[in-house]
Amino acid sequence: MITILMGTAASPMNPKSSVGGPSTLPASVGSLTADPAAIRRVPRHGSNAYTVIFEGAGNVVGEGELYLLHEELLLRNASVTVFARSNPNEKLGPPSWDFLWSRRPDTIPSPGALDSWRRTNHVPGLHLLTSKKNLAILVPLANLSGVPATLVSPGEVHGMLRRGAIPPSDLRLSLSLHRAPPPHVPRPEAVSPRCDWLAKSPSHGGVEPLCGPPAAILDRAETRLAGGGIIQAAVRDPLLIDGASFDLGVYVLITGASAATVRARVFSDVLLRFCEAPREGHEGSLPYGGLGGAAAPTATSRMVVGGKYRAAWEMPSLREHFDTTKTQGAGRATWPGRIALEAHLTNVTGDPGAFQTLWRAVSEAVGETLAAVQPAVSSGVEKYWQQEDHFLELLRYDFVVDTNLVPWLVEVNASPNLFPKSAPQEALLRTLCRGVVDAMITKMRQVGAKGTGVMKGG
Repeated sequence: MITILMGTAASPMNPKSSVGGPSTLPASVGSLTADPAAIRRVPRHGSNAYTVIFEGAGNVVGEGELYLLHEELLLRNASVTVFARSNPNEKLGPPSWDFLWSRRPDTIPSPGALDSWRRTNHVPGLHLLTSKKNLAILVPLANLSGVPATLVSPGEVHGMLRRGAIPPSDLRLSLSLHRAPPPHVPRPEAVSPRCDWLAKSPSHGGVEPLCGPPAAILDRAETRLAGGGIIQAAVRDPLLIDGASFDLGVYVLITGASAATVRARVFSDVLLRFCEAPREGHEGSLPYGGLGGAAAPTATSRMVVGGKYRAAWEMPSLREHFDTTKTQGAGRATWPGRIALEAHLTNVTGDPGAFQTLWRAVSEAVGETLAAVQPAVSSGVEKYWQQEDHFLELLRYDFVVDTNLVPWLVEVNASPNLFPKSAPQEALLRTLCRGVVDAMITKMRQVGAKGTGVMKGG
């Protein structure tokens, strides 16, 4: 069973409503941080009531990417320790700790090391979603929809060549992977260069459009696959705002995972990140400022949201929704990214319900993917004494939306970066971190709540 609380601006908490997805699993409608007045709904405790370990020195203080989470925990009077270890099997530092927050999913403590009162921020089994290669393998096994066609091994490429298979046209996959094309297909040197594939590293980043002559594309694809990466189809006809492609980041907090159920909450606001250069043919919509220092736009700057992406508040069509002097009302003040995208979609489609159509599809995608990994999660958590009480996890689902408002899931990020690059992003992430800390404290307060007599110890 998968239970999802979806954020909605119009109905912050409506447990009687439901949305149906391809998985046909129930999903109640609500929000992770829907009500600003309820942000501090978890009572504060005495000094050092809980001890939280952040694994990895530098990830918390100063310019560290977890400093907002760290600050929020200190506001709740939690004791926070930064601990670095090179070996995931090395015993954790302080003898008494309540919550381990680690960047690496492979550092989940073993059943013997995770005492009854201790909690951690990674759920066993979710690596099937957060690993790009595992997600690609899961798609055909679980019959997942809404994920672009993905190749995970050189053997798959050669298999396509041997079969003479042409990928589905609706994904706009190129004929360029045919090194020896049939007679009716032009020779490679006569085929126009296309960028219908993206090579991706197994870890974060490293996205490269595969462009040029077909033979060169195939050679490069094989090289990236042999290095452990994946080859994924570029989404056909992506929705553009001010001429630029973007991805839609949706934060999902897994609040419970047992042998029988996975419970998730979806953050109300969204993260919009834009390519630094406009798509070809749209140069007049968004002047290219050379954010990456390049003299002219490249295929990467036009197609890939990289480290030097444009933020939503830099886009002419969305900027006003992030201007605090103009925004009015709780919705605008709390969810500027969501409100900006909703207003834009209404404007370009003429349909006030366009965003809700998109949001329902996002809900279905989250539910469908969590249902697909439910068996793996069940197998993992049932090894632990208190099962779901031990685990929560923050994920970020990254979608590319096409012109039909279909969200294509391109990646699920474990331990998403929580370091803000600007004041508007800091406001978004602070609200997110408050909701996460609420869930952490609630999870730690569950010790002994089920009448087990289990007490927190050292």
